[in-house]
Amino acid sequence: SMSDKKTIYKTAAAPIEDIMSVYEKQLSNGKDILAITLSSALSGTYQTCEMVRKQLLEKYPERKIICVDSKRYSTALSLLVILAAEKRKSGATLEETAEFVEQNKHRIHQIGPMDDLFFLVKTGRISNFKAFFGTLMGVNPMADFNREGLSEVLAKFKGKNAAFDAIIKYMKGTIENPQDQIIFVAHSNR
Repeated sequence: SMSDKKTIYKTAAAPIEDIMSVYEKQLSNGKDILAITLSSALSGTYQTCEMVRKQLLEKYPERKIICVDSKRYSTALSLLVILAAEKRKSGATLEETAEFVEQNKHRIHQIGPMDDLFFLVKTGRISNFKAFFGTLMGVNPMADFNREGLSEVLAKFKGKNAAFDAIIKYMKGTIENPQDQIIFVAHSNR
C-alpha cells in the first residue's frame, strides 16, 4: 500500500501500561530485565522504559532493570539483541551484557540506498523540489547511523548499481572479521 506514494505508516511507542505489565510479569517471576530499545532519536520508548524502571524498582528493590538506548532501529536493533543474548548465554552478567551493548552499538552499521525520495518528503527530510529532481536524475542517497541514532546521508549515487557497489565498498571498509559476523540483508518492496 505504500507503493502508491499516498499511504504512509507511522509508529508509536508502546503505552506505559503495556511496558509496565511486561516488566512486572518478569520481575514477579524473579527475573531481571535488560531492555534494549529503539533509538531515542526516533522514539520515546527509551524514556518510557526508564520511567517504568524507576517506578518498578521501588516495588521490586531486589531486582535489576537496565535500559539501553540502542541508537539503532530495524535490523541493526535486532542484531544488538542477538549479540546481547549470545553474551548472556556465554555467562556474562546482566551488567556486563548491558556494558557490552553500550560499547558496541556504534559499531553496527545499517546502510542502503533510498529508492523513493518522495518517502523522504512525507517524513519531512527533504523538499518536493529535491525529491522531484533527485528522482528525475536517478539519485540514490545512501545513509548510515550517526552517533545520535539517526540516519545520516553519507553519499549520493546515480543509479542502483553504483549505490550497490558503494555498499559493498563501505562494508569492506567497516567490517571487522567478516567470517565471524552476523549480517542481515533486508529490503523494502523489491
